[in-house]
Amino acid sequence: MATDRAAVLLQQRPVIGLSRWINDVVHVCVRDSKLVQIVTPETSRLTTPLETVMLAVGGRWVVRTPDNRYYDGLRGDALRWDGQCFRGTDDPIPAEFVDTSTKAGGLLRVDVSVLHRASETTEVGGLAEDCFVGLTGKAPAGWGVGEPASQRWDTGEFTRFCRERAPRSTTLVVVGQPESPSVALVEIGRTQAGVRERVRIAVGSTGQPDLAALDRLASHLTDLYLVRSMIAGLEPGRADCTVDPRFTGFPVPYGLLIGPEGVADVGADRAADSPAAVVQLVGPDSRQACWNRLVAAGEERDPQIVLEAVLRHFGLDGRIAGSSRITSPEQ
Repeated sequence: MATDRAAVLLQQRPVIGLSRWINDVVHVCVRDSKLVQIVTPETSRLTTPLETVMLAVGGRWVVRTPDNRYYDGLRGDALRWDGQCFRGTDDPIPAEFVDTSTKAGGLLRVDVSVLHRASETTEVGGLAEDCFVGLTGKAPAGWGVGEPASQRWDTGEFTRFCRERAPRSTTLVVVGQPESPSVALVEIGRTQAGVRERVRIAVGSTGQPDLAALDRLASHLTDLYLVRSMIAGLEPGRADCTVDPRFTGFPVPYGLLIGPEGVADVGADRAADSPAAVVQLVGPDSRQACWNRLVAAGEERDPQIVLEAVLRHFGLDGRIAGSSRITSPEQ
């Protein structure tokens, strides 16, 4: 349903993903300055790529309860239809939105951006593959312009598709192997400095995730790429990379990688003096980055407070935004 203010998508499926059709609707709404609102029953779930896109464009996930009340499954706001769109009210957060019971497992989220040199031989997709291999042990299974992914994984085909769309930016979905629940949203775009590749990956886990893999990944990526930034965190919830319309607790930041530009701005000595629990200068000497692990054995400080202190230490304004996603700071 379309109004002057919004596009309202009524969805009845158990799992709603970032289909090509929904992707097209989002692009049209952004172009026309309209809101995107997806209405589902309370038994539906979103995939993490759709959740990421909805949050990025300020969309609402309108969850309808059996007694015909509405709340935002992304933020918890009580909602009311005003004739043009669903708007937040001052009513208390519905009890249906809250589920802070202790659960094993959840999602490991990583948001990393690198800069490639712009040339005819530049290839993209390698960052996504390295993230999947580093965090799941296996290369991606496929990619596509929406969910479900339609193409088998191939960095050459992935690069050709993005090159044909240049200089327009491209956002694609990359999925992991069936036995390793994982999915990423990959953005490729031109900047004045080169080609920016951003990967936002979610990896499901039924138990304690492999946190040591994050430390190895941070070091590995800085050896291969000019990393602008990387942040990693743990989020309560489902292990299948889908999102319930419930507040399951705030994500716990685990680590922050400051890229070479950020290190150069403050100097290597000051970077090494970061207030993080564990600090490691990584990457080649010519472009050193700084990996800040926010938690360590015996560490009693709140990881969120440590993260804010690290950001201030490096003079960054970025932060973890919201209750259900990990977002890289801009440098």
